[in-house]
Amino acid sequence: MITVPSGMPEGVLGFEASGKLTADDDSQVLEPALAAASGDGHKIRVLLDVAGEFGGMEPAPPGRT
Repeated sequence: MITVPSGMPEGVLGFEASGKLTADDDSQVLEPALAAASGDGHKIRVLLDVAGEFGGMEPAPPGRT
C-alpha cells in the first residue's frame, strides 16, 4: 500500500510504502501524484519511506512496464 503523507516541504513529494505494493498503488497513487507535481515543468524531489513490514511488489500486468 502507498500513502501520501502531509506536511512535506515545498518541492518534495512524499510517499509511504507498507505491505505489498500493487499495480493499483502505481496507477491510483504514484502516477497521478507524479503527473500533478511535474506538470509545471519544475524539478521535484521524491521521498519514499518504506514503513513497517514491506512485502515487496507485484509484477506489472502484461503489456505494461
